Amino acid sequence: MDAEKTEQRNDASDNDDVWYSDGSENPATEIDPNETYGSIQDEPNNLSIASLKREHAKQGYLDGLTKARESSLQQGFDDGYPVGSRIGGLVGDLIAQSAVGLAKQCVTESQHKKTMEELNIRNVLQGKYFDSNLNLDNEKEHPVILAQTPTTTN
Repeated sequence: MDAEKTEQRNDASDNDDVWYSDGSENPATEIDPNETYGSIQDEPNNLSIASLKREHAKQGYLDGLTKARESSLQQGFDDGYPVGSRIGGLVGDLIAQSAVGLAKQCVTESQHKKTMEELNIRNVLQGKYFDSNLNLDNEKEHPVILAQTPTTTN
């Protein structure tokens, strides 16, 4: 009878480990180089576990990419905002001058229309006006802005 109870206790302790590990591996540091995440035909239970592993691995990868992009985009925005703001201010001034000139009949309708087309955001922010790092040395020397800036004669 005692031998039977001991055998039952041994069977019960074997079933206590839900992951069926022998205690020798460290799951946080060991990676199975043969793991295929279910790409080989496995039993149905292994397929669902492999599918779950793939899903978690993919989500972790995507989370990492998203975080890296967000920090990179924010830095680019922070660096470029002051330049864009100054360019926008200059363009706004030129459009206002053209509108006032039109109202005072110093500028014709066709001249005003041409100014508006030239100062369109697509023209002003073309890549050819910036260096490889998208920097502009001096906003006031931007070719489109210079072309639309009225010259004063003394």
